[in-house]
Amino acid sequence: MIKICNYHLFFVGALLASTSSVASSSSFDTLAARQEAKPFYHRDIQIGDTTLPFSPASVVIMIISIVMLLRNLLGGPKSSAVASHILVDDTEDAKAKLTAVKKEINDFTKFKGAAQRYSKCPS
Repeated sequence: MIKICNYHLFFVGALLASTSSVASSSSFDTLAARQEAKPFYHRDIQIGDTTLPFSPASVVIMIISIVMLLRNLLGGPKSSAVASHILVDDTEDAKAKLTAVKKEINDFTKFKGAAQRYSKCPS
């Protein structure tokens, strides 16, 4: 039977930490090689000794997104819809009345006037 006390756990933790630092230095070489193998537009941006954690491609995407957002917020096209209809009561002469109105209407301006005259809709 093996007994492990806190001192032994600390020693094992320190040993693992020291071996992970050795492994991280060798993994640093691997990461650097992987970074260099990427195309330039996927690499992190380096300015002198400083490395920014984003790539030129992500910068371009951010700029395009900001421009589109500002364009829509500050002066983009406004959406609008126009509903044109003629509402009549459901009576026997409704179909005849709508047929007569249809013959009278040739374009939108005439439809608008006919809708105001014949429709029962309050709008």
